[in-house]
Amino acid sequence: MNSLRNYWFVNLLAMLLLISCSSLLLAQIELPEQGEYDSRIAMIVGGYLEGAHLTRRQIDDDMSKTLLEGFVKRFDPNKLYFTKDDYQEFAEFETLLDDHVHQGQLKAAYKIVGRFLQRLGERTELVKQLLKGQFDFDIDEVLVTDPDKIEYCVDDQEIRERWRKRVKYELLVLEINGTEYQEAVERVSRRYQNNARLWRQIDSHEILENFLGSLARSFDPHTDYMSKSTLEEFNIQMRLQLNGIGAELRQSDEYTEVVRILPGGAAFADGRLKKGDKIIGVGQGEHGEISDVVGMRIRNVVRKIRGKPGTTVRIEVLTGESQERKIYNLVRRTIKIEDHGARGVVIEQGMKEGGAPYKVGVVRLDSFYVDSKAAANRKKDYASTTRDVRRILEDFKSEKVDGVLVDLRRNGGGFLLEAISLTGLFIDRGPVVQVKDFEGKVTPYYDRDSGVTYSGPLVVLTSRLSASAAEIFAAAIQDYNRGIVVGDSTTHGKGTVQNLLDLAEAMRLPPSTLGALKLTMQKFYRINGDSTQTRGVRSDIVLPSLLDQLDVGEEHLDRALAFDRVVTAEFQPLELVNESIIKQLKDLSTERRSKDGEFVEVEDEIAEFLGRKGRSFVPLQKVKLREELKQDKSEDMSEDEQGEVSSERPVFERDFYSDEVLLITQDYIRLSD
Repeated sequence: MNSLRNYWFVNLLAMLLLISCSSLLLAQIELPEQGEYDSRIAMIVGGYLEGAHLTRRQIDDDMSKTLLEGFVKRFDPNKLYFTKDDYQEFAEFETLLDDHVHQGQLKAAYKIVGRFLQRLGERTELVKQLLKGQFDFDIDEVLVTDPDKIEYCVDDQEIRERWRKRVKYELLVLEINGTEYQEAVERVSRRYQNNARLWRQIDSHEILENFLGSLARSFDPHTDYMSKSTLEEFNIQMRLQLNGIGAELRQSDEYTEVVRILPGGAAFADGRLKKGDKIIGVGQGEHGEISDVVGMRIRNVVRKIRGKPGTTVRIEVLTGESQERKIYNLVRRTIKIEDHGARGVVIEQGMKEGGAPYKVGVVRLDSFYVDSKAAANRKKDYASTTRDVRRILEDFKSEKVDGVLVDLRRNGGGFLLEAISLTGLFIDRGPVVQVKDFEGKVTPYYDRDSGVTYSGPLVVLTSRLSASAAEIFAAAIQDYNRGIVVGDSTTHGKGTVQNLLDLAEAMRLPPSTLGALKLTMQKFYRINGDSTQTRGVRSDIVLPSLLDQLDVGEEHLDRALAFDRVVTAEFQPLELVNESIIKQLKDLSTERRSKDGEFVEVEDEIAEFLGRKGRSFVPLQKVKLREELKQDKSEDMSEDEQGEVSSERPVFERDFYSDEVLLITQDYIRLSD
């Protein structure tokens, strides 16, 4: 009897101790205070979503459930941190979050974030313990990688087992890629320690952005809320210029590391800051105190470095070569981000009958951008896709190119009007795209400028990553029979139009001070009547690629809007492309690829990938995993490869794939004569 009493006493004591430790952990978590305008922003965003989104859906109990699921997934998409008890506790908000949005309440968001940070600390400590143990890489076991195939863990034993397999997998990948075991252990440890440290720096803007972003994406995958800092980054990309020192940075463990020095910037002109230097301190002005930024999130370091042109910032670095501490005083200036704008190059390809090479003008276009503020103020030489490409085409004409190739493989879209005006450089006049609003009204958008900048053979190169405005341009070129589309079987399939609503305007505050809502308000359609939504723009000539097999298209996104059609617009197709030319080009390309060892290898990789596609696990046996990583290069998770950022961005990278595109272009030029 005494032994039984002692047993219950010991267990009760252990339970109380566990509760005490958990409470202590939770007490140590310091969440930021809610922002001054956060409640009002939440209500304004909710109002805009209900009143102006294309679907006109209401924020109700069903939407509340979707919002809860999406918000929890933002922090724990793989069910590694939250427990089943946590999620059941969060379920109290399932039908309340819609009311919270209307009332501007954020207590649920803060509770979930607080719990996540608590679990983050516990899991980071668990990883540290696991790394002290031994792992058997010869045992035939697997790691489930599909979160839909698993539930949240119910107890400590299940948590430990799930994390044991995850840590084992990460160690295995590093070791297979040539990392010594002890170094792999240290890298995995640093990875989780740094991840925890960075998450603990979360501020109220990020909590609001995650919560309202989850709400927005409950309507469709492209509606989103952007905080002030995210909006600033968006505007920089659209203007193609920023105010700072001109250095591309990345997070490297606890340091902010210099990846590249941008030409035209303060650092480039000064010459002392180098690639590989680690920024450890930032001060303002000639004599301002330097603040330690080691361990700080990169977005916060960038905020300290950026500032008004003409002002001084002091940068303390550990030099990449000698690890010396040095301080550089740099005067901020406005930098044009040339690499992200349209760029062109003339490539000599093959031989004509007379012996001279074909000249192909290649335009690389990674986005449809415009500095709308500079344009409104009528500034000269403002950044604009159409203006920049027009200059490139004029240069091509002076070099007497035989054909033009527009590379949109990395183009995720941008400004709709730029896609329309860019199309106008290749056609005379006419409709380019049709737009439908929530009432079903269809409005065609026209290129109204007469004249053509370039009228010769045109090839448009696309991929599964080509989206939105890029699809409008490719579709118009195809519908007008103006050129041929080459690349993956189809493009991304984003056929919706978003407007950017500055939330500060609703509160009569200075622009861009409260962030913005990117809101889906329309769908666009090809002039042939088809939507590009989920279907994309199908290539005339398909080249095999592993990317084409991945689930990266619109059709794979949660809550994507459906494909539909409208009436065909009135337009006059050209006669530069026909079925006979496309068939000849296909046959010539197919014959070449059948004899090209690298394309044959790609076909084999695709077959192997499709054999494993849909599988919800990876092997944790070293022999099996090594073979899989060797077979499927897309699954190579080497940190060195993922973290590598090229210091040079060529206009058109030459490899077997791009060479085949040039050969197709050459064939098209020849057949067009």
